Amino acid sequence: MLLLVPLGDVLDRRRFVPVMLLTSAAALLLCALAPSIGVLLLALGVLGVTTISGQVLTPLAGDLAGAAHRGRIVGAVGSGTLTGILASRTISGFVAGAAGWRTIFALAAVVAVLLAVLLYRAIPPLTPRTRMPYPQLIASVGAVIMRERAARWTLVLAATGFATFSLFWTALAFLLSGPPFRYPVAVIGLFGLAGLAGVLSGLHGGRLHDRGWSLPATGAAWVLALGAFVVAAFAGRSVVLILIAIVMIDVALQTQALLNRARLFALSHEARSRLNTALATGNFIGAAIGSAAATTLWPAGGWTAVTITGTALCCFALTVWALGRRGPLVIRFAVTDRAANGPQ
Repeated sequence: MLLLVPLGDVLDRRRFVPVMLLTSAAALLLCALAPSIGVLLLALGVLGVTTISGQVLTPLAGDLAGAAHRGRIVGAVGSGTLTGILASRTISGFVAGAAGWRTIFALAAVVAVLLAVLLYRAIPPLTPRTRMPYPQLIASVGAVIMRERAARWTLVLAATGFATFSLFWTALAFLLSGPPFRYPVAVIGLFGLAGLAGVLSGLHGGRLHDRGWSLPATGAAWVLALGAFVVAAFAGRSVVLILIAIVMIDVALQTQALLNRARLFALSHEARSRLNTALATGNFIGAAIGSAAATTLWPAGGWTAVTITGTALCCFALTVWALGRRGPLVIRFAVTDRAANGPQ
């Protein structure tokens, strides 16, 4: 993401996105046909590098949408991404169980090729908003963040959200696979479908941004996330409470994630792909920290330690929001061309 997503600001995305999808399809096919673990690891590495189309399409949606509807459109694309993530876990588990793990890679390759064709036909020709050498392009990712205080504060909230989300879901797998539940992997995967409530919240969250309620809605989302961990603290032996906590935390964290992205895109017309690069990189760092924290906390204190840590993360995010909602988090104006394009 850090090295390829910024290219969305300087390349024709009508060609760039299909090329990435076709490269991913080739990597997926190699995974399906891999004769050894070494070849499989190589193919997975290529797949990891090339599956960045979603991170290019999100700022593209922001570019194509009018200012009055940008939040709703970006929310729809973000909700589509979430639907794919949640549904893919369940679908891949069933397909792999029924037809073997190679089959799911082969099917994914076919889907990637179909998407490449459809997107090439659907994306209109767009003139790149800026032109600059590749080293300067990568450097400008940091430059635009350093110049904009609102971007830095938003990235902190976003990374905290993904850390909290990853903490919860990683620990939930431990909880459901152990006593008293002892669910198999296929059943645990079905719990992810409860998170589809976050899809609807993303659509409504976009409308809240368009109406100028982005910051109040962000605070409300974090209050809901805090409530989710309070419910989760009592859910160690109750499937019903677990499902309630899942819906609450998915609605809360997906809503705040969408609002963070919409506010960040409002900073610049020329640098949305680079802003999304910073956002996605920070999000994945946060997710990795959250997952590692869950793995460390579980042997030490189990579900109780996880819910206490999740509560602390929500309180930290609410503190950042409270301090920034009247100043650092307010988007006052768009980044200038000079700021977006880095040193001249």
